[in-house]
Amino acid sequence: MLGAVAEAPIGYIKEVMRFSTIQLPGLHKAEAVRVLVCLVLNVKRLHTAQTEDGLHAHAGATRAS
Repeated sequence: MLGAVAEAPIGYIKEVMRFSTIQLPGLHKAEAVRVLVCLVLNVKRLHTAQTEDGLHAHAGATRAS
């Protein structure tokens, strides 16, 4: 079950963001790159969520006027 939950973000990172391998040698550098990629994914999700909320709030304000 846990594999199914983690599969969607990993697939998104590999396919949409086109990031499949880490080219830096060393475990610490590879971990840092992985953390940055996950951070980018989360910031993108946050931005999308806020943009959608903003659009819905703006559309509601327009209808009420």
